[in-house]
Amino acid sequence: MRVQKIAVSLVSPLVFATAFAIPSAMVSQASAAAPGTVTAAVPEAGRSLAPTSIADYRRGVRDGLRDGLRDGRRDGRHCDYRDTHDDRTRQGNRDYRRGYRDGYRAAYDTAYRQAFNRHCRD
Repeated sequence: MRVQKIAVSLVSPLVFATAFAIPSAMVSQASAAAPGTVTAAVPEAGRSLAPTSIADYRRGVRDGLRDGLRDGRRDGRHCDYRDTHDDRTRQGNRDYRRGYRDGYRAAYDTAYRQAFNRHCRD
């Protein structure tokens, strides 16, 4: 339970920052040329930092934390670091996968370090 609280405290700032990041917008060239017209903001091409579906991202973080804690504790007890998370998985949408990856990595590293220190540092 304590490991889970620590993992959540490590991931919470990341989730908060990502949830409220505002993607930058650029002004179209045509409207900038004519000063009397209203400028329309067009979202920048490419990957934005903020997930489009925060519910999917949070669900992914929750599932990633659960699996990362389980795998990290198991590998830490056996003194064998094996982060088996594959970024190429196709389960869920892009926001879910991004949240799962963030949650898994943070939880795995935390749980592994604690279990390794407890069982392997003799």
